[in-house]
Amino acid sequence: MTSARRQPAPGPLDPIRNLDGVRGLAILLVVLFHLPMSPGWGGALGLTLPFGWMGVQLFFVLSGFLITRILLRSKEERLGPYLKRFYVRRVLRIFPLYYGYLLVLALVYAATAHPGQLERYWPYLATFTWNWTRADAAWEESNLFVHLWSLSVEEQFYLLWPLLAFALPRRGLLIAALTAICACPFVRMACADAYTARGLAPYTVFDATYWNTLGQLDAFAWGALLTLVPANALARAPARATLLGAAVLFAVALGAAVLFVVQGMAVLFAVSSEACAVWLEVDALRVGTITGVRADRARRWRGQ
Repeated sequence: MTSARRQPAPGPLDPIRNLDGVRGLAILLVVLFHLPMSPGWGGALGLTLPFGWMGVQLFFVLSGFLITRILLRSKEERLGPYLKRFYVRRVLRIFPLYYGYLLVLALVYAATAHPGQLERYWPYLATFTWNWTRADAAWEESNLFVHLWSLSVEEQFYLLWPLLAFALPRRGLLIAALTAICACPFVRMACADAYTARGLAPYTVFDATYWNTLGQLDAFAWGALLTLVPANALARAPARATLLGAAVLFAVALGAAVLFVVQGMAVLFAVSSEACAVWLEVDALRVGTITGVRADRARRWRGQ
């Protein structure tokens, strides 16, 4: 009688140090974008970066890339150990700092009744559903936790993608990612139309659409595409890589020119376009295409 041999747990993945620079850039973009909103700081330093919100998309693309990479590495395990390994790591990485911050806010609120919005919104903050509150016409902002919407989007992505990555073959997952990339601009347009029909103010329509998880899935999908496309596909064909780069830049320019008008307000939905640019950048860092090919040649010229 033979017993089924248990698939050994996969070892840790080698870190990609070059991506630390991309993370740093994303952090800098977001900080400079929010700096003028901080009393005294923005005016005192004279710093402003209106397009710094793109840093959030950088994070989403990186997350889609890294999470898909981890999931594909663990896919040979049974579903139970596969999900346990993934979620335990996410909990240990995110929950202590996140709920520790909420605890500090709760203690401050108990002592000072500030921020006043915490009593109303703590159930959403505690369940990572804070991003869905933005579509409320009576929504109230607090600078102490408004930024947590993006973490809510990430956590909701973590609920869906691991199951798809386990259930679908690699080709099926690739099709799912491409479908999300193609569909999400239309999802954002439909969300904007629905929020406008509810009588929400134009700025609220923009924010509610931007915070909507379904409208952000293409950013994660672009990141996932980095892992799903064969690692050496472009490295073997630098000419095609250059052509692809030109196509991506064209897509960015085209996306920047496309405006959806919502009650007289021009709302720019360029999330897919900038995700294309990030895809090109991260691909060069990861598999050595385009810039990596040149770096290899430079090393050979230096005799390294």
